Amino acid sequence: MSHAVHFSTPGTLGVVRRGFVTVLGIVLCFSASGCEGRTLAVLTPGLSPGNPSWVPKGKAGCVPNCRSKGCGPDGCGGQCGKCVPGKLCLADRCVKNRTLELCHLVTGRWSGVMQTRPLHYLEGRIYLKGKACQATLKVSYNLGRRGRAWVVQELVITFNGTHMLMRGVRLTQTSSNSQYNLDRFAGRLDKKLKRFSGLNRDVRGSSSPFYLNKK
Repeated sequence: MSHAVHFSTPGTLGVVRRGFVTVLGIVLCFSASGCEGRTLAVLTPGLSPGNPSWVPKGKAGCVPNCRSKGCGPDGCGGQCGKCVPGKLCLADRCVKNRTLELCHLVTGRWSGVMQTRPLHYLEGRIYLKGKACQATLKVSYNLGRRGRAWVVQELVITFNGTHMLMRGVRLTQTSSNSQYNLDRFAGRLDKKLKRFSGLNRDVRGSSSPFYLNKK
């Protein structure tokens, strides 16, 4: 008679049959007296428990995922690879820690909010111009009775790893009711390089939190 017993490893889900259990074709237990109360581990096909390559899989039976990844976490607490000195792991890729290479990863359309009073709405794009990383950003905000004001400014972008600075260099367009100071957006990119957030300090020293999301 076959009796079902539950996995004994904490956090592992599943049911085993007396004597053995197979998950994805991998034998996990060889006890004739049953597997209950035993710690289960993955056995790589073709290997035996006495082989040094036989390694417990972990409490949750996690399967590492390094598909299409040159570096970064494997989802199970390990790493898919390390980058050589002079390179950074960004978005699961090893890239040179230089403005040109980093700018390629963030070019495109971005939008967000500067959290001040009144709220300032941000819309623009990041692009390469020659060997410089630049941005054009429209900032719009409501001045109440004076109506909606807006400006368009050009910014120069520099990097220090995942830290990014967008420094306003000129206003190219403004509404008639706008009096605006150039911005300095400083903050960090998230691991997927889809969100840029931090603190804006304009040229007069006023500061406001902000975020930009890549479309």
